[in-house]
Amino acid sequence: MGGLDQLFAPEREIVLADRPEGVLARLRDPDPDRARRQGEAARTRVLEAHTAAHRAEALERYFGEARARRANPAPLAAAERPAFRAPRFPNASFTKRPVIPA
Repeated sequence: MGGLDQLFAPEREIVLADRPEGVLARLRDPDPDRARRQGEAARTRVLEAHTAAHRAEALERYFGEARARRANPAPLAAAERPAFRAPRFPNASFTKRPVIPA
């Protein structure tokens, strides 16, 4: 899962900073027009692709795909099947009877 730079275009829709000094420098930026343009671009991006309705649609699509896979599971090729391995219990002895306190 990516960060904000995967959801928004850096410098066009969002301001990113690696250090506190970078945040302060951007907050002190004397260009209010640039801040307004970035804010408007970010708002447009959110309304186009990142609303609760978009997340609900993606979730419904995911559940539909999962339901379809469950209804018609594709057989795994031999190379994809997990190998069965019996569990190993190095300190256990299955020949001893358990001790039951009286």
